[in-house]
Amino acid sequence: LTTKANQLDSTIKQTNPAVGLEKAKTYLAAAVAAEARKEREVSTKTVVLFTDGCPASEGSTTFDAKYAYNAVRDAYDIKNGADYGKATVFTIGLFTDLGNNETEVMRYMNYASSNYPNATATSYSTQTNPESVTYTTGDGTWGGKYFQMAGDDDLNSIFTAIAKESGGNSSELTEESLVDVDVVSNSFALPSGEL
Repeated sequence: LTTKANQLDSTIKQTNPAVGLEKAKTYLAAAVAAEARKEREVSTKTVVLFTDGCPASEGSTTFDAKYAYNAVRDAYDIKNGADYGKATVFTIGLFTDLGNNETEVMRYMNYASSNYPNATATSYSTQTNPESVTYTTGDGTWGGKYFQMAGDDDLNSIFTAIAKESGGNSSELTEESLVDVDVVSNSFALPSGEL
């Protein structure tokens, strides 16, 4: 992950969360199809939308309602579509100062997450400042599957919480509890003269 993050193009100055969610839909659909063909075991599906800015067009830091609208609609598909394994969606925001964008950003991050399993965006307006999105939310509550980071120290606890809720646990392995096992398949053959 560190290698991939370091390879990201830092010249791109926009935040379009729907692009990441569309990519997640591609991976989830492939996994669900492979499970249906019995090529892999059925697994719990989890998506983490991690962002450091409000949805904004290139060169802007102002809330772009169209980007939030698309993200919440993609998240709805992920949370409810059998083709995507009805995945749980967690959202993480690394925000310092959202200014007058804060209400709209918090709203879209919560509605994109599984805090609101049936939330979708129905329309958006570019005539307001900041721009606004209209949602149909269904039942849900803020918090839980939306995390806001204050700094790097929060990241470990956030991913621990996500791992626990996604079926993992918080067991700590000590040096004494680790066992290294090598398994060699029956078809493995050493090259001649090698031992």
